[in-house]
Parts: sequence; structure tokens; C-alpha cells
Amino acid sequence: MPNHIMNRLRLSGDQNRIDELLKGVKGKDSVLDFNKIIPMPESLNIEAGSRTEKGLKAYKDFVYVYTFAGTEQKDLLNIPKEKEEIFLRTRQDIRRDEWELGKAAFRNERNTARRPGTNGQGSHGEQNGRRIMRKSAKITRSCSTQHGQEQCP
Repeated sequence: MPNHIMNRLRLSGDQNRIDELLKGVKGKDSVLDFNKIIPMPESLNIEAGSRTEKGLKAYKDFVYVYTFAGTEQKDLLNIPKEKEEIFLRTRQDIRRDEWELGKAAFRNERNTARRPGTNGQGSHGEQNGRRIMRKSAKITRSCSTQHGQEQCP
């Protein structure tokens, strides 16, 4: 799904300080690289595509079986490796590389889950109590203009 977003960032103050700030956050191919402000966690730097989707589906199938169709509460971020291996021996249609991508995506979903009361849309979440953005995001602050007034949430 395309993610076309246009944002405006207005800086005011001493021009030398603004120039210094912009120089410090300039990306290789962009005016602003948020990874220079808050680096993206390495765990989120995974392949996005059909292999990850297949692996995620397979891993969720495993979790369904592991939790007896969701009837047992288990620590899903610390599943013993031997339990995964038993499942994989019965499902030889699952490629190991796709499984690992799916497992990483599953962990990311669990670690970056939205807090209650948010709409769950967008490419951001929280990890270790810090708000994060995926690598593809360009700007975290969005402003719009209505009736000549700039509004920034």
C-alpha cells in the first residue's frame, strides 16, 4: 500500500542553530532522517513482502496450535525452540527463511502494539516505552492548513 505523505516542518530561531540542526539530521537522500534523531530498532529492519507474509501466517498457525486455539495463556515472546521444531517437523511445507521472517514480524507486532484507545493505524508504535517509526516514514509531525490557520496535532 502506498504511503504518500506531505508534511511541513517550520523551524524558527537563530539561523545558525537551525542550519546546524538541519545538517545534523540530513539523510543521504532526504532533508530529514529520523533515524539520526531516534534510531529505528534493529528488530524492525526486516524484509517486507510475500516471504514475510507467508512466514507470519505460518508462525501464527503455530501460535494457534501452541496455545490450544487461544485457550491457554502463554508467554508468546519466549516460546521454547523445541516446541517450534516439533511444529516445523510436521509442517515441511514451511521454508525456514520464511519462518524466521514471520517470527520476527510476529515479535514486532507484539512489541509495537498500540496502547488501548488508539486507532492502530499508521506505521508507528512503541517499543521499550519509546515511540518509534518504521524506516519508511519521513516525518512524524503532520500539519494541515484550514481557513489560513496551521494546525499541528
